[in-house]
Amino acid sequence: MNKKKLALFMFSNDQEAAYLANALIEKGWNIKASLENMEILEKQGVKREHLTPFYWGASESFITPSDRTILSLRSRAKDRAYMEKKGIPRVDLVCVDFYAVKDHSQGSRWLFRSMKMESAKIFLLMAAIEGGRIPVCHPHERKDVADWIASGMPNKKNYLLRFTSSALLGIAQELLALGSYCDRLRQ
Repeated sequence: MNKKKLALFMFSNDQEAAYLANALIEKGWNIKASLENMEILEKQGVKREHLTPFYWGASESFITPSDRTILSLRSRAKDRAYMEKKGIPRVDLVCVDFYAVKDHSQGSRWLFRSMKMESAKIFLLMAAIEGGRIPVCHPHERKDVADWIASGMPNKKNYLLRFTSSALLGIAQELLALGSYCDRLRQ
């Protein structure tokens, strides 16, 4: 039996997000997205029946997904067995981007919440990379990914390497930006 592929969306920049979502849906993929992202995608023409909510619950120490979807990013045999037992689908593509933390007026509480969310996004991308999933970090790459998937995913190894390298660069840039912002707050 050929299972449907699953994409996870968690973005702040909506550039080409609906284009990617619609291309995936046309190929038979399921889309999970945060409630805010679902609203954005709907406004841009993605039909609600093709979207499933991805709930995030905040804890004091870290932001963790409440519906256990994150486990489906892991690639260890033990995790795969648990996923099968619990009926948790495998995530095949992660579309995550970062937003620039620039607003000093919001205070340290806002910064702490923002850093938790950005850390969760970094974790999602790293888990996707580790598990051999398709990481989509930069909004300008969404159309390329959609067109590649629509064409049947030729040269998969080369494309995965390209998108993985790009996601790792995005993660490094985000970590540097967060560190720089925290350093400015200390002064």
